Amino acid sequence: MTRPRIWVLAALLAGLCLWNHESFAQKDPGGAGAESGQGESAATPRQQLPNYFGKLGVSDEQREKLLKIDADYEARIEALRDQIRELVKQRDSAMEQELSPGQQLRLKELRAEARKRGAQPDNADAANDADQTDPVSEPKAE
Repeated sequence: MTRPRIWVLAALLAGLCLWNHESFAQKDPGGAGAESGQGESAATPRQQLPNYFGKLGVSDEQREKLLKIDADYEARIEALRDQIRELVKQRDSAMEQELSPGQQLRLKELRAEARKRGAQPDNADAANDADQTDPVSEPKAE
């Protein structure tokens, strides 16, 4: 191997080690670890602190309080997400009522084709189709 390849390999290995360390940084002290919390219902509070809180050295007491606050707000946030989903459905229904029968049929065909392809809608308005995508998704964890 030439020197540049060795340096590239060493850099990749170091990056992998750092990434692996970061991915385990917020696990429970008992070693059991916690799931990301995405997709969980409000009835099942996540046992993981939000991004970066695990790096602050919070005490067990602070951790308990932070998790309770998170769970309380998550329940309220999920209720708002449900309201938004319902509003999007109502909006889409009202908009579809303004279309002619032929346009409504063509809209159904376009949506069916997109589902078969697994494709995303080709404009921002279509991205909010209630039967196509989830208009309210949780932010991605870093």
